[in-house]
Amino acid sequence: MATRSFLINKNVTTQNSISASLQTLSGNSQTIEISGQVIRLDAGGSSRTGTILQKGHYSGQFIIVLNEGGETVDTATEATSHIAGAGGATGFQPGLSYMFVWDSVNNLWSSAGNLLS
Repeated sequence: MATRSFLINKNVTTQNSISASLQTLSGNSQTIEISGQVIRLDAGGSSRTGTILQKGHYSGQFIIVLNEGGETVDTATEATSHIAGAGGATGFQPGLSYMFVWDSVNNLWSSAGNLLS
């Protein structure tokens, strides 16, 4: 029988909170804070542009962003938003969920696909 070794990142237990409070944006070009694995988002009554997703904490970290509001939250460019392929009209549509994985080599969140809400 083969022996398996696992490298465990010591930050995993301190960074992986499943619950998250609602983040309500109050303007354009704001940063969505990564405070757990599930980020509940509301644009605060108006569509938003230039939104930034905070950098991840470790490679392989995954998050789910839920746009619980009724407005679109568009992202800034890839270099600013930290989201691979982002820019302009690419963003979070109302009522949808998005999964991302942090790539610490490229310092970007990569989309793991949209989820059914």
